[in-house]
Amino acid sequence: MAASDLNFVGADIVEVAPAYDPTEQTQIVASKLMREILLGLVK
Repeated sequence: MAASDLNFVGADIVEVAPAYDPTEQTQIVASKLMREILLGLVK
């Protein structure tokens, strides 16, 4: 994604509620997704 010429307008991650997810998969996926979004902004 970093090598592409995408222009970000915005990004939003919602509904991460660790209290309702005993396996902690939601917060793991959300953090990995945010990492990929941020790395996509680096040129």
